[in-house]
Amino acid sequence: MGEITRMQLVSFDDLLEHGEVLRNPDMDFEAICELIGVDPDAMDRYLRDSVGCSGEDIVDRYRERI
Repeated sequence: MGEITRMQLVSFDDLLEHGEVLRNPDMDFEAICELIGVDPDAMDRYLRDSVGCSGEDIVDRYRERI
C-alpha cells in the first residue's frame, strides 16, 4: 500500500477542494488519507517530493481558506 494511485490523488484533491471534511476539526491529514484508502506516510512522502510540503501543511493551508 506504499504506492499512490492517480485516483487517490484525485480523491485527496477533491476532498480538500470540495468536501466538507475540512470543516470537521477531527479530520486531520491522517484521517483524510484513511478515508481515501492511502497510507499517510506514503502520501506525505509523495507530497513532499512533488510539491515540497507535508500533507499536514497542505491540509492546514486549505483550512485557512474556509
